[in-house]
Amino acid sequence: MIESNSGLFARLSGAGGDAITADLRAQRRAVRTSDDEKGWLQRVTFTTPSHLRLDATSRFALAQFADDLYLVAIAVDIEEPPTELERISLNAGLFTAIVSDLNVPILRSPDFAERLLEYVFYPVDQGCELIDMEIVVPFFQRIEVFRIDPSSAIASDDELGVRAAIAAVLRSPVLRPLDWSTEALDRFAFMVRDPAERAPFHLLLRALTESRDDAAFLALYRCIEQLFPIPAMGLLSTELGLSQPALEVAAVLERHLGWRRREEDAIANLFADLEDHLIDRLFVVVGAAAQDQGRFRPVSKRIYELRNHCVHFRPAQALGEPTVVGDWASLTALMLEAVQALYAHYKAAFDPSATAPAT
Repeated sequence: MIESNSGLFARLSGAGGDAITADLRAQRRAVRTSDDEKGWLQRVTFTTPSHLRLDATSRFALAQFADDLYLVAIAVDIEEPPTELERISLNAGLFTAIVSDLNVPILRSPDFAERLLEYVFYPVDQGCELIDMEIVVPFFQRIEVFRIDPSSAIASDDELGVRAAIAAVLRSPVLRPLDWSTEALDRFAFMVRDPAERAPFHLLLRALTESRDDAAFLALYRCIEQLFPIPAMGLLSTELGLSQPALEVAAVLERHLGWRRREEDAIANLFADLEDHLIDRLFVVVGAAAQDQGRFRPVSKRIYELRNHCVHFRPAQALGEPTVVGDWASLTALMLEAVQALYAHYKAAFDPSATAPAT
């Protein structure tokens, strides 16, 4: 508790610069904390995966206190949280722990140093000066805390909290710079609440919060990329009589042999499993060229070409040739639909209890 308070006021005094003299810095200060609030400061723990960082200032974190999980939102405005997230009031112990452990950015203003001198670093005679939390809160970026309903599927990834973060972002339009369709947003909402969903949620969160269309497309492409080895591994496992899920077999081969599929063929194998109605809509949006071997292959080929345009700098791009996609919003919405469909199709590949590998 002493270290947390010392660190909090040291950061504030450092931000105040020369206005905070050495004698003012040396005087002891702490946030006034009741006995119950001290329990929070002593026992709350945080998980801070990089996946929950939205930008240089805004991010989420997962907190655990007693038997409950909490989503911490820093510099994030969530006006109407979903029903699974119950907004709770900050207490002094929790606030001090968050500022100390999560390094909450300081919120500067033109009169920042003057306000610090007036409200925080005024001279004191002796002892430790106790300062009310409400005095200190305005000097830091906005902090909000939400208790996660333990019965909800968004609490199921309790090591990362990404499902809960997506649920919060879906209720905060300012965090979604791109023009996602209502259908796509509904699909995100369904997927985070589906206990059987195995798509990589950290990539879905990235796609949802990206400010560039091609970056959102790439995040969704990476979801599909994770499935590239699954069809071949399912067939290999069946032929060898292996009982492990296909994803485990692929991981073992990669560790020992460095095995990987050729991407263009791998995505074609996956897209062969998509419903015709989805392929037909993708065919139009990506501008695929018709071929004799069915529509899924020219679609997968075009998706792979778009991925390469986004990832690699090509000579044509040096001459100013743009990546031609007429409707990025429709493409990313259809890619999200493809992610959902493919992970449902290959769900057994992720299940350690599966008796047969996915094919």
